[in-house]
Amino acid sequence: MSLRADLRLGLQEVLVNAVCHGNAMETARLVRIRRVISPDWFFWSVRDEGQGFPRSLRFAGLPDTLGASHGRGLFLIQHCFDAVRWNSRGNMILVAKRRPGPGPGSSLFDPPDGPALPAGGQATGA
Repeated sequence: MSLRADLRLGLQEVLVNAVCHGNAMETARLVRIRRVISPDWFFWSVRDEGQGFPRSLRFAGLPDTLGASHGRGLFLIQHCFDAVRWNSRGNMILVAKRRPGPGPGSSLFDPPDGPALPAGGQATGA
């Protein structure tokens, strides 16, 4: 897929998970989104107000039935982005996609409990 298609599908799945699963469709709950652009990477963090979910469920394979109406979201997220991390609670996800083109290969993040930004990263959202 193209960069645009990967980002569109991956972000759609992240947001659907936050609204439907994290916040359980409760309209009083917020989803917080932050976008950061560095010379080499696009980053998004998405935090919902839900309970989170266990580490054991975070790295999903394809569901047994590909035609199922649900169950592919985490699989798609992992395949649309170059890196995926969650906070320890499981209610915040940080996804990253390498920007196309030449550039100094900056190191990626390894957040213990939230997003870490590369040096010189530019925050563009709240």
